[in-house]
Amino acid sequence: MQFVADIRKNIAETIYQIDRVTVIAQVTLFMFVVFGPSFWFTVPIYQGALLLSLVFPKVVKTSYLWIVITTVTALALFSEWHSVDNHKWLMLYWGLAFVVATVVSRGDTDALHVFLKKNAWFMLIFIMGLSVVQKILGGAYLSGAFFEFTLLTDQRFFIITHYLGGLPAKDFFLNAEMFLQYPRAEFTLFLTQRVTLIAFVMTYALLLIEILIPVFLLIQKKSYQNFAHLLNGLFIAVVYLIAPVYAFGFLLAVLGIACLSSDSRKLFLMYILLMLVIFLYKVPWFSLYYYFTIGV
Repeated sequence: MQFVADIRKNIAETIYQIDRVTVIAQVTLFMFVVFGPSFWFTVPIYQGALLLSLVFPKVVKTSYLWIVITTVTALALFSEWHSVDNHKWLMLYWGLAFVVATVVSRGDTDALHVFLKKNAWFMLIFIMGLSVVQKILGGAYLSGAFFEFTLLTDQRFFIITHYLGGLPAKDFFLNAEMFLQYPRAEFTLFLTQRVTLIAFVMTYALLLIEILIPVFLLIQKKSYQNFAHLLNGLFIAVVYLIAPVYAFGFLLAVLGIACLSSDSRKLFLMYILLMLVIFLYKVPWFSLYYYFTIGV
C-alpha cells in the first residue's frame, strides 16, 4: 500500500510542477482536437498544434499559434453558423482570449496567467448566470418535467428510479422502450410519486448550484472562490452524467483550471480527474450492469 501511495504522490508532484500556463494551453488544445469543429482543414491543424505544444511547450506562449487556431476555428464556425453548438462559440472566445493574452503579456508568463485567469473567471460567471436566466425565463425547466422524463426513460438512471423511486423494473423498461420506438409520439409513462419528488429535488438542487457558482466567484475571498470551484466540479460530475454534452463539461473543467491560483493544488487535480471522468461517462457502464444483473 505504501508503494501505491508513493506512486500517487510522485504523479501528483509531477503534475503540480508543470508550468500552469502550459497545462491550461495543452488541455485547451486537446479540447479543440477532441471537441472542436471537425472540418478537413481544422483537424490536422489542431492535432499538429497539440503535438507541437507537447514537444516544444514554450510555443503555447506565442500569439502565432493561437492566431492560427482561432482563425481556422472561426472559418469553420461561420461557414455553418446556423447549426453550430453553443459550446463551440465559447471555445472560439477562449481561443481569442489566448490570442490577446499572448500579445499583451509579451512573454511574461505571470501576466499571461493573470489575463487568462480573469477571462476564465468572467466566462464561468457568464455561462452559469446565463443558464440560470434561461431556466427561469423559459419556465419549462422549473416544472421538473425534464428530470422526471429523464428518470423514467434513461437507462443510466435505472438504479435511482427503481430502488429510490420505487418504479418496478418492468415499468421502467416499458417506458424506455416506448420512447426509443416512438420518440415523437405522445404516450403516458409509468410513474410513482417518489420519482416525481426526486425529479423536483434534482431540478432545484441543480438550479441552486448554478446560482451559487457565479455568486461565490464574485466574492473576492479565497474560501468562497474555492467553494465555487467545488460546486463547479459537482456540477460537471452530475450534469454531464445526465446530459451527454461532454464538450461543454470539458470546457467548464478547462475554465476551472484557468481560473485557479497557482497554489490551488487539490482543486487543480480535481479538474484533471474530472476531465478523465467525462471520457469514462462515454462507456456504457449501466448497460453492462443491466446485462449482467438483470438480463435485459
